[in-house]
Amino acid sequence: MRSPTALGLVAGCVLALAACAAPDGGGSPSPTRSSPFFGLDVPGADPTEVTRVAGVLGCRPSVVSVFVKLDSAFTLRTLSLAAQGGGTPFLTLEPWGQALRPGQVREPALSLASIAAGSHDADLTRIAKVIAAYDRPVYLRYAHEMNGAWYPWSVRANGGSPEAYVAAFRHVHDLFVRAGAGNVRWVWAPVTVAAGPDGAYGNLAASYPGEAYVDYVGFTGYAKTVRSAHETFAPWIAAVSAFTSRPVILAEIGADGAYKSQWIASLQEYIASTPAIAGFIWFNTTPASTGATGYYRIDNSVDQVTAFKALVAGLHIPCSPVQRGTSA
Repeated sequence: MRSPTALGLVAGCVLALAACAAPDGGGSPSPTRSSPFFGLDVPGADPTEVTRVAGVLGCRPSVVSVFVKLDSAFTLRTLSLAAQGGGTPFLTLEPWGQALRPGQVREPALSLASIAAGSHDADLTRIAKVIAAYDRPVYLRYAHEMNGAWYPWSVRANGGSPEAYVAAFRHVHDLFVRAGAGNVRWVWAPVTVAAGPDGAYGNLAASYPGEAYVDYVGFTGYAKTVRSAHETFAPWIAAVSAFTSRPVILAEIGADGAYKSQWIASLQEYIASTPAIAGFIWFNTTPASTGATGYYRIDNSVDQVTAFKALVAGLHIPCSPVQRGTSA
């Protein structure tokens, strides 16, 4: 989440067999997991910065996060740069324009109803055709954090509702299929902090598009005051497991505050004990670099780098050789 104004990843029964570390290029996710993947988000998905951070951490990510809006200059180069930085692109497609910023929620022209009605099909088709031409797997997190209240596609904004979100998500999914983008791995991605009239979680079941439309559940979850990843994610696994058994990606995570190193260390045990988790994407961001809600960088603290290296080793995450960098 990028600097929401009102803000301080999971699916399935926790299966003994879950998703593998990366998509295999066809069909549904693999039913077995050898080890979870490590993904990384850096400002602007800059491949040079990905390589620098990977060098400090001693592990090149196999997934790199990229943000795209409806009017972004999105080309094959966008995806190729992400692949150069780490491997499989993890695309967050935000159905709004570059001129808008978090907090600009009242935008009826970008409502869920307008998406489902096809008002944005030209832009969506252009993006879908680029992904289809890429012809390699791409994770696609579409209209994330819908249970929050800080985006125009929220179930709480512009006349939105869980049912309207499902209609919009299915419309976009089917449009991509018609455009030939069968290489997409669809990620349905609420946020773990979204208190509102429906309670702490919102009505997540009503916002779920269905197994035919979703390959992964991918939560946003940041830690500032809690000591463990279990506290951050476990309640959500319990809630979502009631209506889907899709594998999980911790799609946008980070930690800040007094317990940051402790939280990073706890992530190893949590992921190891939750086989449904296919991987995680660390957002190496700050308020200054992206408008993040906290200082989530882990590459400039000895304690945090040490905790992360232990996490990677403990989870047996495959790490390709990287060019060693220096911390900032």
